[in-house]
Amino acid sequence: MIERGIEPDVVTYSCIVDALCKVRAMDKAELILPVMVDKVGKMDEATRVLDSLLLIGLEPDIVTYNTLLSGYCKTGRIDNELSIFWEMSLKGVKPTTVTYSVILDGLFQAGRIVAAKEKFQELIENAGSIQEANDLFASRAGGRGS
Repeated sequence: MIERGIEPDVVTYSCIVDALCKVRAMDKAELILPVMVDKVGKMDEATRVLDSLLLIGLEPDIVTYNTLLSGYCKTGRIDNELSIFWEMSLKGVKPTTVTYSVILDGLFQAGRIVAAKEKFQELIENAGSIQEANDLFASRAGGRGS
């Protein structure tokens, strides 16, 4: 399809995920999600695919969650990003510095500096290195004041 110059759309990706799930190739189905977010940019559809994977028992890993978080950040949907972050925490998926980096990006882009400082404090509490947390915060703040 791609070799013929035809770019897959959301329907195509959804069909691929559905077919992979039916043959119990969950690991491959989960790999489609980042492609949907990056190439198609359809966050609602990517979230529906994630929900359908959850319904059949596939638990997303941190990479999948980070992909969704990044997609919501790129589309300026910070409240959805925070909702996914909360969901992931409830499921016991431990955020990484990459996760916090994406969350901080979204909060700074939305001008939510106080919330960014709160997430930064959370990062310090969860990170092994305060210096790493400080460096991450400074790089994401980009001189946007306090």
